[in-house]
Amino acid sequence: MLSKYLEIVEKGIVVVKNEEVNADDLGPNEAIIQNETSVISAGTELSRVFALKPGVTYPVRPGYASIGRILQKGSALVDYEVGESVFYLGNHASLLRFTGNGVEEWNHFFKVPEGLDSVEAPLACMIGIALTGPNDCEVKIGDSVAVFGLGVVGLLAALLYQINGARVIGLDPVESRCELAKALGIRETIACAPVEQAEAVKALTDGLGADIGVDAVGQSSVIATAIQATRPYGQVVLLGTPRAAAEGNLTDIFNPIHMKMLTVRGALAANAVPLKPTPGFKLSFERNYRTAFELMLNKQIDASKIISHVIRPEEAEAAYHGLYYDKEHYRCVVIDWR
Repeated sequence: MLSKYLEIVEKGIVVVKNEEVNADDLGPNEAIIQNETSVISAGTELSRVFALKPGVTYPVRPGYASIGRILQKGSALVDYEVGESVFYLGNHASLLRFTGNGVEEWNHFFKVPEGLDSVEAPLACMIGIALTGPNDCEVKIGDSVAVFGLGVVGLLAALLYQINGARVIGLDPVESRCELAKALGIRETIACAPVEQAEAVKALTDGLGADIGVDAVGQSSVIATAIQATRPYGQVVLLGTPRAAAEGNLTDIFNPIHMKMLTVRGALAANAVPLKPTPGFKLSFERNYRTAFELMLNKQIDASKIISHVIRPEEAEAAYHGLYYDKEHYRCVVIDWR
């Protein structure tokens, strides 16, 4: 069975290649998946395409979250049917031999509910990441939450904090991102330079700062800004993953944490919850993705307005460059493999 897939052959260069997928002698937990769509991560994947994370080697196959239909399945996949639509984490490809029914998030299938568009459905992965923000901290109705960075994960986090009853202040230097946040219901947004953001938050919070500051970018400088913009006894949530090296005075970061008695929380979704409901854990990946699907189905989160581009696989390299260099126009890219 012939499959198309993406490969990063060197820094900044992404090509489409073909390969034969052997569908014979499937293992008990294996399945052949015909992909319909997959979503590009503007964080994890860009760090590989542009070698932002030390130690990246090429060639490498990128991937993130996909929606596909089961063509064939092994004997142990008794909870799934041939033809059923599933969400899973895997490489960008039109056809995959995938091991599911595992014990980790990245080797497990999640059923996609009927009525959810396959272009929108892979955003469940981003919603699952964004859920870690409000779920990881003690957010209360009426809390002020400053979200720094209104890319896909930041925008989703802002919406989720607001659903939880918080007063959300969304900040991004890209004006179009702030405009989209407003269109989706975020009442207060600020489009200003990063050096002005902390004072802008204080100006809206009686000079005190936000109860919760959220870094949704994954840059050390943004974390420092969130710390400066958070009020005494507040919380700072690291929703993004810092990857690039940064130079600066660490005292400028540690001193306000100490003096303001701040709580700094890591919020890496992959380590936050178990795969399935487990004694001692209220949350799980299964619950988070089910919640994500429900939020999209009932339009509390309108994924169609968040997606900026739906592309063919051959347009992937241009999309990666757009996400990295043209943040005004590129926001969320879904690859259509059909």
